[in-house]
Amino acid sequence: MSTRLVGQWLFSQPIYYTMLSSMDESNEGIRLDHESAIITNELIVAEEGRHKSKKKKKGWRNKFAEKFGDFSVKQAREKITTEDLAMTDSLTGLYNRRYFIETLKNEMAQAKRANSPLSLISFDIDFFKAVNDSYGHLAGDEVLRDLGKLIKSSTREGDVACRFGGEEFMILLPDTHISDDVGGNRDKGAKALAERLRESVKSKIKIKGVKEEDNKIAISVGVVMWDEKESLLSLFDRVDKLMYEAKEGGRDKVVTQPLE
Repeated sequence: MSTRLVGQWLFSQPIYYTMLSSMDESNEGIRLDHESAIITNELIVAEEGRHKSKKKKKGWRNKFAEKFGDFSVKQAREKITTEDLAMTDSLTGLYNRRYFIETLKNEMAQAKRANSPLSLISFDIDFFKAVNDSYGHLAGDEVLRDLGKLIKSSTREGDVACRFGGEEFMILLPDTHISDDVGGNRDKGAKALAERLRESVKSKIKIKGVKEEDNKIAISVGVVMWDEKESLLSLFDRVDKLMYEAKEGGRDKVVTQPLE
């Protein structure tokens, strides 16, 4: 049985399922509601099932001890929560650049092994400097915070969103074709998700205290599908060029790679 890493919400931040979620707080025993599990960094990813035998319980207790030493379950929870904060952007609550790049590398390898599509969305806020200059950096921060919330509510389970830097954001879409009706097992293609997000930003992200006619927040978006022969840097370069093509073409639009 294979195990796939799927991002979930836990401890109010986006991290993977952990062994801690099914432990006894008294630390008298580890109750695993999983059939198989692997440890990746400080996180434990598992599938459904149940370890019932004493031998298996002892094995997982030893794994926990190896990873966390003499920590209690409470201390281990705090350790994971601290590391979780280290991989998220404090302002938006999205993943940070470092974590996103590592995840993208892993997903590229997974997509190559499974021969599955992998798409990437990159966008930034149009004229964001003008927002800061006209209304102050606190207003700009509020826009970024609201955008982070909107991205979380607009993406799907398994998608990975990050604040890449400043007003630039990226969304990784595993097992997702750029088009709605070609390949992949997800419900919609990357282009459709990007268009929905662009429309949502226009209608929902507002600068507080600013009259409607001056309250215009929009994004320019580039969307690509990864070619398994290309490097990470090449992928970033392609999507970045498409995002700037959207800006040069009038902003507030989505530009995708031509489908071959």
